[in-house]
Amino acid sequence: MIVAPRVHGYGTLAEVLRSFASVVADTSPEAVAPTLVALRDAFDILLRRAIDDANASLNGILSSGPSPMVRAHDLRLANREVASDADVEALVAEIREQLLAQIRAGSRVRIV
Repeated sequence: MIVAPRVHGYGTLAEVLRSFASVVADTSPEAVAPTLVALRDAFDILLRRAIDDANASLNGILSSGPSPMVRAHDLRLANREVASDADVEALVAEIREQLLAQIRAGSRVRIV
């Protein structure tokens, strides 16, 4: 369990970081000496999941209250290919359109 000092904002921080408390290597009693690869692979999966959970928690906190809603936005840039100046300009224009549409609608945008 994460225990945060009583300082303004740390309760929120503790809430966001809570998902990391469960990121541990989970081995069975029979596994006296698991391989480092087995420990790393399980840890990587749990860590990625904790990061996603922490980001979701942060997005929920940031989008609540009187301030403008924060929307998570995936630019979906993975596996995109650019081969020319024109490709780069087109991609930048596409990103600009996506983000400005949300900002003009009154949302703050958190790029994920």
